[in-house]
Amino acid sequence: MGIEVFWKDEDGNILGEVYDPKNLLSRFASSPHHCQQGVCLQFLDPYGDACFNQRQIPILAKELAQAMQSVADPNLLAHLESVRALAERAISVHTYLWFIGD
Repeated sequence: MGIEVFWKDEDGNILGEVYDPKNLLSRFASSPHHCQQGVCLQFLDPYGDACFNQRQIPILAKELAQAMQSVADPNLLAHLESVRALAERAISVHTYLWFIGD
């Protein structure tokens, strides 16, 4: 199982999701080259959970866009774009972006 991404409101209702059946985000998160460059990306954990709030999500979205510039794998690039797009949609008051690891 990969890192599943859920956009939730303050009541825990799911507003959007991106699943990771091919472990693309998990492998990305395990790569120090990609994930230790940013403030938020470094907290993605293939085996744990991470939650980003309304003030952190815009930073996360920018870091994803920057990291995507150095990704050559088209499958990973498409997956990261899905996560980035969900993050952009999640930039609103009282919502959270959850990354749920294995």
